[in-house]
Amino acid sequence: MVRVKHFKTFLAFAALTLGLSFYSCSSDDDGPDDSTTNAPLVGKWEVSNQNAEYGSFEFTGDQKYIITQRTTIPTEGSRSVTRAGETYIIVIFGDYSTKSTEGNEYKLDLKEFGTIVISITESGATITVNGEMYDVSKAPEVAITDRTKLLCHTWNLDKAREYVPSDEEAPEYIFIGNGETITFTNNGTYVQYNANLTEEQKEYDGIPDYEYGTWKWIDSKTLEMSYNGYLSGHRVETRLARYTVTEFTNNKLTLECIVEFEPEEYDPEDEYTMWLSR
Repeated sequence: MVRVKHFKTFLAFAALTLGLSFYSCSSDDDGPDDSTTNAPLVGKWEVSNQNAEYGSFEFTGDQKYIITQRTTIPTEGSRSVTRAGETYIIVIFGDYSTKSTEGNEYKLDLKEFGTIVISITESGATITVNGEMYDVSKAPEVAITDRTKLLCHTWNLDKAREYVPSDEEAPEYIFIGNGETITFTNNGTYVQYNANLTEEQKEYDGIPDYEYGTWKWIDSKTLEMSYNGYLSGHRVETRLARYTVTEFTNNKLTLECIVEFEPEEYDPEDEYTMWLSR
C-alpha cells in the first residue's frame, strides 16, 4: 500500500497526473487564445534523426510547449527526466508566445528556453534551435471526441485526498494544491508541473518539478495514466494507474483511483480522490 509519505509525492503529481492539464489541442474558453492563428503548428513534431539532441517538440493550443531532449548524463538540477535504455530524456515544459508569423513560418518565444523558428511545408517541417535545423514530422493525434476536447486543457489541482483504512494512526491525508498543474494533449502526452516546490520538499519527499507520461481513455469514464518521475540520484520511478472520472464539466474534474498497477504495494481498499479546476 502507498504510505502517506509516498502519497504526498503521488498526489502532488499523480493526482495532477490525471486530470490537471487536459488541453493541448484546442482553444481555451477561459482566456486569450490564438490557437486559430497557430493552428498549423499545434501538435507534436517528432525529430526524424533518432540520434539528434532533441526527440520532439510539442505545442498546445493554449500556449504550452513540451520538448524532449536526449542525453546520456543528465546535468545537475535537470528539471525532469525519463529514461529509455541508457539514454535519459529531459523534459522541458513552459509557456510560449508567437513573436512573428510569415506564411507558414513561425518565430516562437519559449519561456525559459529561447527563440525557435518552425517552417511548415506540405511534407513536414523544420525547426531551428540556436542555428541548428532539425527535420520533423507531425505525430498522429488520438481520436478526437467531445470528452477528449474537454479533457485536453491545463488543470489546477485544488485538493487531493488519500484514505488508508489500515493506517490506524493517520488514515486520512489531505493535500491542498499549491500551484500544481498538469497538461494533457491531443497527442496523448501528459506533463505535470509542480510550480512551488521547495528544495526541502524535493530532497525529503523526492517530488520532481515535472512529470512526463502518456494518457488514454479505457472507456468513457476511465482514464489510464502511465508516467515517469525524476527522483534523487537520477532514479526514475514509473507508475501506471486507472482513474474513474466522476465530476466532469467545462471547469471541474474529479478523479478517483480505481486500480494502480505500479507500485505493487497498492491496496485496493485505499482511496485516492483528486479535485481539479480550470
